[in-house]
Amino acid sequence: MADHALDWQARCPFWPQDVANRYRQAGIWRYETFFDLLARQAGRLGGRTALIDGARHIGYDRLHRDALALAGGLAALGLVRGDRVVVQFPNRAEFVTLFFALCRLGVVPVLALPGHRDLEIGQFADFTGARAVLTVQEPDGHDMVGLARRVQARCPSVRYVVVLGDSRGATPFDSLFRADVPLPAGLNCEDVACFQISGGTTGVPKLIPRRHMEYLYDIRMAVAAGGLDGDTRYLCVLPMMHNFPMACPGFLGTLMAGGTVVVAPEPEAGICFDLIARHRVTATALVPPLALLWLDAQAGLGADLCSLRLLQVGGAKLNPSSARRIRPGLGCQLQQVFGMVEGLVCFTAPTDSEERIVNTQGRPMSPWDELRIIRPDRREAAIGELGELQVRGPHTIPRGPCRRGAGRATGVCQAGGQRLIVLGLRKAGQHRLDRRSDLPDLGRAVAVGAMAHHDAQAGGLARHVLDDLELQAKKRLGLVRVDLPVFDATCRPSTRWRRSSGSGRGSG
Repeated sequence: MADHALDWQARCPFWPQDVANRYRQAGIWRYETFFDLLARQAGRLGGRTALIDGARHIGYDRLHRDALALAGGLAALGLVRGDRVVVQFPNRAEFVTLFFALCRLGVVPVLALPGHRDLEIGQFADFTGARAVLTVQEPDGHDMVGLARRVQARCPSVRYVVVLGDSRGATPFDSLFRADVPLPAGLNCEDVACFQISGGTTGVPKLIPRRHMEYLYDIRMAVAAGGLDGDTRYLCVLPMMHNFPMACPGFLGTLMAGGTVVVAPEPEAGICFDLIARHRVTATALVPPLALLWLDAQAGLGADLCSLRLLQVGGAKLNPSSARRIRPGLGCQLQQVFGMVEGLVCFTAPTDSEERIVNTQGRPMSPWDELRIIRPDRREAAIGELGELQVRGPHTIPRGPCRRGAGRATGVCQAGGQRLIVLGLRKAGQHRLDRRSDLPDLGRAVAVGAMAHHDAQAGGLARHVLDDLELQAKKRLGLVRVDLPVFDATCRPSTRWRRSSGSGRGSG
């Protein structure tokens, strides 16, 4: 690995060594990378269909060969282990191939979302010192080639622009498949695999480093929570580069389980209903506004959705009255999801009561997740007290900034000194995760939730109304809006944190 890459990896937050050793010894963190996962599945499943994108059916073995060939072309282009690149793709099978190819090389993608433009892409490239921008030029879409060229002109580190589609003088993506290029060895499962993107309510979204070993653990737990297996057919509706449809359990979890990923080019109900019927889709994930649109569309269309067994809804609070419409309206099980790209993810369980599924967003999926509610004076909150939620665990990035350059520090988990805080209300033996989208924009970033300390004796979840919580929070802090919570880098760990109750599957 080049010196610059080693130096850069060292700047990303890591767990204390004694904690990391405990996770390694327990087998939570395994000596495996994302490409190791693909190679194992290709050897085990061969030509079984991994991806369906339009008329293309791509087997596990073909996906593995294509990823290797693409890794060869990227290496020939000049990318090496530790380099960073900005990747902005729509929902296409090529993104899956590219992700695994980059993982094989140890090149770290910043996973930009489709709506990001010059400001976001430019800052991502500048902050990470990206060496390339990889994008897609749709025939009638935004001028992504022009955007990438503008970023390249402003960021001296960006040497390459790679384009799928009309490349207009940039490097054509399709020219990079080089099976003849030897690939370097020496990948480390504890290297950063990718940068995910935070919610961005405090300005330009912040970058969240996810490492192979902990992100794979995260996905294993999500696969168990969602009950995915080799018969799963997962429709990827939301932007594939987002953490939710990528890893909760998303398309990566589907491939880990040996299932098939069906790529939806857009989330419109008629298009997706046709894909569900044609490919016998069994699971998908939506945000609440899309779930409501699907419910309304199905009431008029009466589409064949009989194969659909599981609908995950996350990214924002789903109103209980809307949640009650899912099973009768779409004929499938609802699974509510509360997640932060920094690590903590909570699921309702298929075995939960309807009241629990409708009114809560579940339990942490890992028995190793540790949570507590802290008062402003840094003492643990008593029952009924408002406080700040603190989280740690094997798939939650630890506190501390990611530094760039001598004398400069920019938080991976915070930007410009602004803090995004999760508020909680401690309740005896219970926890409740909640988010509200109707809070006014008052200029400070605060995410509102209610979660109580986990006790080994905690038997379940109870509905909790957040009116008092919101009132206290508004008086004390002044709220802006609710977003995925970002772990406050100033939080200090406590030796009194306790492990959550439940097993990996049961806690999902």
